[in-house]
Amino acid sequence: MTWFVVSQELQAHVIRPDVQTTEISIAFTLQETADGELVPILNQQPVFAFLPLRTYGLKFILQGDFILPSSREEVDGNSPWNQWLLSEFPGLFVGAERSFCDLPCFRGSPGKAVAAFLSFIPLVGEVHGFFSSLPRMILSKLRLSNCLLLEGDEKEWVPPCKVLRNWTDQARSLLPDSLLRKHLGLGYLNKDIVLSDTLAVALGVDDYGPKIVLQVIISLCCSKNGLNSMGFGWLSSCLSAIYVMSSHSSGQTPSSRRPGSDITYDLRKTPFIPLSDGKYGSVEEGTIWLHSDVVGLGINDESVFKVFPKLYDRLRIVSPNLFSAAASVENSSSDASIVENVTRLLYRVGVQRLSDHEIVKVHILPAVFGDRSGLGQEELMTEYLSFVMFHLQSGCTTCSSERGDIISDLRDKALILTNYGYKRLSEVPIHFSRNFGNPVDVNKLISSLDVKWHEIDTTYLKHPITELVSDGMLKWRNFFQEIGATDFVKIVQVEKCIADMSHDSMKNTMWNGDMFSASSVAKNWESEELFHLLSNLSLRGNQEKFLHNVPWIVSSIDNELHYPKDLFHDCAAVNSVLGVSAPYAIPKVRSRKLVDDIGLKTQVTLDDALSILKVWRRSEISFKASVSQMSDFYTFIWKEMATSKQKIMEELHSGLFIFVPFASGYSREDAIPGAFLSPQEVYWYDSTGSMDQMKLIDHDCVSDIASSLRKMLCNFYPNLHDFFVNECGVDEIPPLCSYLQILLQLSTIALPNQAAKTVFQVFLQWGEAIKSGSMSSEDVEYLQESLLKKEYAVLPTRQDKWVSLHPSFGLVCWCDDDDLGREFKYLEGIPALSKVVTREAIYYGPADCSFIFSLVNWALPYAQRYILNAHPDKYFQLKQSNFEDLRHLQIIVVEKLFYRNVIKREITSKKRYECSCLLQDNILYCSRESDSHSIFMELSRLLYNGTPELHFANFLHMITTMTESGSTEEQIEFFILNSQKVPKLPLDESDWSLSHVSSSVENNATELENFVSKKTEEQNSTVFKRRPGINSNWPPADWKTAPGFNSASAFGFNTLAGSGLQTTKWDSGKENLEQRVVEVSSELIIDGNPIVITPTASLNAEVSGSQSNHASNTIDSDMNVALDSVDLVDSMNFGSPNSVERDHLSIDTTNAQQALFTGRLGEFVAFKYFNGKVGGMFVKWVNEANESGLPYDIIIGGDENSREYIEVKATKSARKNWFVISMREWQFAVEKGESFSIAHVILSGNEMAKITIYKNPARLCKLGNLKLAMLVPK
Repeated sequence: MTWFVVSQELQAHVIRPDVQTTEISIAFTLQETADGELVPILNQQPVFAFLPLRTYGLKFILQGDFILPSSREEVDGNSPWNQWLLSEFPGLFVGAERSFCDLPCFRGSPGKAVAAFLSFIPLVGEVHGFFSSLPRMILSKLRLSNCLLLEGDEKEWVPPCKVLRNWTDQARSLLPDSLLRKHLGLGYLNKDIVLSDTLAVALGVDDYGPKIVLQVIISLCCSKNGLNSMGFGWLSSCLSAIYVMSSHSSGQTPSSRRPGSDITYDLRKTPFIPLSDGKYGSVEEGTIWLHSDVVGLGINDESVFKVFPKLYDRLRIVSPNLFSAAASVENSSSDASIVENVTRLLYRVGVQRLSDHEIVKVHILPAVFGDRSGLGQEELMTEYLSFVMFHLQSGCTTCSSERGDIISDLRDKALILTNYGYKRLSEVPIHFSRNFGNPVDVNKLISSLDVKWHEIDTTYLKHPITELVSDGMLKWRNFFQEIGATDFVKIVQVEKCIADMSHDSMKNTMWNGDMFSASSVAKNWESEELFHLLSNLSLRGNQEKFLHNVPWIVSSIDNELHYPKDLFHDCAAVNSVLGVSAPYAIPKVRSRKLVDDIGLKTQVTLDDALSILKVWRRSEISFKASVSQMSDFYTFIWKEMATSKQKIMEELHSGLFIFVPFASGYSREDAIPGAFLSPQEVYWYDSTGSMDQMKLIDHDCVSDIASSLRKMLCNFYPNLHDFFVNECGVDEIPPLCSYLQILLQLSTIALPNQAAKTVFQVFLQWGEAIKSGSMSSEDVEYLQESLLKKEYAVLPTRQDKWVSLHPSFGLVCWCDDDDLGREFKYLEGIPALSKVVTREAIYYGPADCSFIFSLVNWALPYAQRYILNAHPDKYFQLKQSNFEDLRHLQIIVVEKLFYRNVIKREITSKKRYECSCLLQDNILYCSRESDSHSIFMELSRLLYNGTPELHFANFLHMITTMTESGSTEEQIEFFILNSQKVPKLPLDESDWSLSHVSSSVENNATELENFVSKKTEEQNSTVFKRRPGINSNWPPADWKTAPGFNSASAFGFNTLAGSGLQTTKWDSGKENLEQRVVEVSSELIIDGNPIVITPTASLNAEVSGSQSNHASNTIDSDMNVALDSVDLVDSMNFGSPNSVERDHLSIDTTNAQQALFTGRLGEFVAFKYFNGKVGGMFVKWVNEANESGLPYDIIIGGDENSREYIEVKATKSARKNWFVISMREWQFAVEKGESFSIAHVILSGNEMAKITIYKNPARLCKLGNLKLAMLVPK
């Protein structure tokens, strides 16, 4: 604790003449932190008058020569002296601030010094009694003093009214220091100074907020060119900041909630809104509009305002440059909502929403529909109509429902400037001039006639909008055409009742024999303008010639005018060949004489068919035709090939000509959409049925993938095989490589199990093509490369997944072995499976290999004779390889042997199989229980390329059986020569044999370990030498006692072959008595001496039936735990007579290290046993890391109510029937009762272990099944 004291000497003679000077002091309590800084301690402190009086709510100590009453408990409030001293303390307090800054820990950061000082300021209401007025006096003094620091390097001191707090770096970027000082005279408070809201209000410190930003904008509006100098980007950022800060009321500070701070009200009066005419305005001055549309057609908002200046001059519209600048700020910053915030703020202050559609409806249409009094403003009227045209082309969503009404109103009411002035379409027909793309030069027709031909004035084409939009003239033409302008005469559809028509009129307009009721209505096309035109022409006598040479008839396939000779009359002869998509004259001519007079076509020629095909190819809209009609069309062309084949083929192959519908399943007579394809995009028939398969799965799939697959024609044109295949060159079947794309599409819509047969058919076709040579080597290489790519997953698997041969899918193979297939069925995919699966040996504990080594060595010459006789080609291959496999043959005998299947790409099966012998590479693994037939079967794998040879093994097994039964060598040789017909080896062939190998278990274990880690040493090398006969050290003299064929258990039990976890239970008279066989694998380190327990096979044991001396609640597992090769310091042996433990009772601990090792190893064996016994329950070895000192070693179960405690007692002597138990352990056993057990572990010399469990030993002692003993020291 540190006190920072400031003092001041006062001249007191003015108040008390008897006193010249007096001193007042203030002490601030500080605490030094670990990094050397001082932090304030703001506890209440007493007032001192040389001695402490009491606290008044002050956070600092006051010391003065105060006059006290007789009680000396507080300051005398009525004393003028005391009141004078009180008035001097504010000045001393304020002056202490600079002293804070001079402290060593604050010299580099004066802002922190100021913050520490300000934390001591007393607030009004915190101090009571005589000193209650002190806070107000101090605050008044501080408001007038330069007590706060501005942010920056200059460390400028200013009064509180000149600073802003709660600012951010973004705020400082928006309002730089110079801008803030110039317009508001303010600066940013030093960032190290943090003020509470109450203290800020008391000192008069303003907060940074929307009002500050608004005040800067107002100041700029009052200055010349103020807002313009800042730019729209800055203005949009300010408006966005105002909107965000004013929208979060929770973030507003007390100063922004004072009366009169209505941001919206102030904004309404401020002319901060930029208008399209370049000025700034406020909502209070008049309505301001904001465009809500995003103008299309590739024109930005700014261009639109320049194109329609007179229109927008009549409207006060927010300048689009403001939003363009806001969008630019968004792109250059992390704030993506500036445009949206600016828009919402403008709406909040009263800016009205205006769209192009509303401009058309509210402002323009009333003007163009009005009387002719305002027609003097020609430019404005042109601009109005130009804006309407532009808007209707923009894709306005509102127009989708109102467009029809707008067009109808324009057709009836709009004034359009023509060569005869402003006219309405409802008054006179208005036509396009040549400048608007009219193909008809009407002036040639009416040059000498008294006819008024109204054409649209070119003023509209000269408007700037024509240049800004793409295809401006065409858009004008479409607009005027939609409201009723035409190239030629105006034709109107009329309806008349049959009863009102004259007989002659009906006869000339209807087919003979048609009968109609009197109430029927007849539709007809009339043109009053055409009637007057023809009347004038008829006076000149050349009307028929004119009708032949002028394009005046409308076609059914486009909106152009055509010559009569280029169009067809809609009749059966034409319709059957060309269908509904031919260029028919419309409306349909009912008078046969008129058809002949004007020259319409009524028959289809070859040239007509080929020219129509060109028209169909160029069709911009989806072409529709029926399959029946297109069949007739192709049949017509096929017939014409007899005389004009070359011409037809050249025309057909000049473009696409084979029509294929997009969808199937329709009637042949239905006109449906389709496309024209080339012969390379179609084929006649798919023999694999892949396309049919896709249709069965998804009927709409053909249309979905139409752009990527070839199309089959036989379903559409079954009778035109010779035309398409023989004449047009269409493939009979799809190109073989194209099936890859078909399969790829099939894999996207079908499950593998649905499409497997189809895929098989495709691969079958590929196989037949490769076999026949019809598939080129390039195509084969393409298929190989494609199937190796990840994206070509077209192979179905049994797991119902699509895969390719890419490595990421794992191994893909054909399943030719059901057993292996079931085992590896979870692999991704299914060469042949048996060819890629190998067996991996899993073994535990080395054993003496001399017996099996002798057996194999003895049998090799017989094997050699058999192979040379039965399989000379195999023998020749072995000889050619210099008997390499035999030279590297190694034999390893182990206690337990398993194998698991492994795929060569390191995919391993989780299942393992117990076996007696196994050949892996050139190593022959054998267990001690291996029989000769199994050994010979595995040996045959070495000599027959990995394939077991049963006859070979049977041959050697018979010879072995004869040897075991005592047959002499002469009897055996007679059997081989006469019964088996296997002659002796030629003299130039050396007998096979193995070199000598050590038979000791220790050497074999070392070799096994070295082989596993290095695989570089050769245990056995095959030696070839000539011997006069078969001379072997096998069979041994005593067959029954040969090493490796009989092994007794450590405790008198016979070992049985087995696998996995086995449990043997006794009769019900032995309660809780059971045997568990478990696997033990771990690494145990005791005091730096490693004890490596390698993985062992299933631990098998057979419990003797004589175990009847245990109590009913004794669990005797009699478990034989295989302890594999243990590498101990000083060659420690479990069964050594030098063991530190004795069979007689003794408390001597001659070798503490040995005892520790025995105990730890026993605990490890017990832990492994219980871990396997209880399955998924919680098992913890409390001494695993180090000795815990607890009265138990193992805990079973996580719940304290059902937890069991196991104390392990271990020994190396099988005859030792006692163990030491401490007082603490026995007390714990009595307390826990049934929850406590003792595991007695006997570690034997042949690396086996026996575990006996005594459950509730206290109860067993009461029953007499266990005894307690006391050992008297010597």
